[in-house]
Amino acid sequence: MPSIQEILDELKDWCDQEDGRQSIVAKVTGVNPENVTGWLSGEQEPTAEQVLLIQEFLAKQKNWEKSE
Repeated sequence: MPSIQEILDELKDWCDQEDGRQSIVAKVTGVNPENVTGWLSGEQEPTAEQVLLIQEFLAKQKNWEKSE
């Protein structure tokens, strides 16, 4: 199982690919975009539930990108 930092690193890579992606992650996890910024900067840490939502979201994104 990947560590929280590995998941956040993957999330940062995904968010850096296109403007507006942090807002998408915020909607998926039910937080403000400022929270996502805090996670990516290391100032805040997501809850265990949010980490699971991020993992599921990133897995779906990988599957979607493969199908294009």
